[in-house]
Amino acid sequence: MTDISELSNYPHIQHLIAKNNQIFTLTPALDELSSLIKLDVSYNELTQLLHFQSNVNLLEADFSYNRIETIHEDCLIGFQYIKVLKIQGNSIEDLAPLRYLINLTELDVSHNEVSEIGPESLFDLPLTKLYMVCNEYSANISE
Repeated sequence: MTDISELSNYPHIQHLIAKNNQIFTLTPALDELSSLIKLDVSYNELTQLLHFQSNVNLLEADFSYNRIETIHEDCLIGFQYIKVLKIQGNSIEDLAPLRYLINLTELDVSHNEVSEIGPESLFDLPLTKLYMVCNEYSANISE
């Protein structure tokens, strides 16, 4: 499956599992799914994280094993209620934009290109689980 535009006809979907496809974009289909609570679009061809209209109901998102290199801050602002975010297996280096996900309790950034976590990135988040397997991490907590 490459095109999910027909999903906009089902605005009451709460859980969407669309992994292992060839999806390149989530817009405009997910713009209409305001009831969405859980989203799994792992193993696709996406290059942007949460690049669709903000959704205050979305609590869990899995964007693992896509082609995401950069997290854009402007895409995260409307998703402050997300508690679980899985983005392992991408090419992400900078986690600082994730600071906008103020309710994030679980984060998986394993198998990315994260080399450090600076004081401006994750330290203020209420994380209880952080997975960082296979990164080149070194703590940089000096100011």
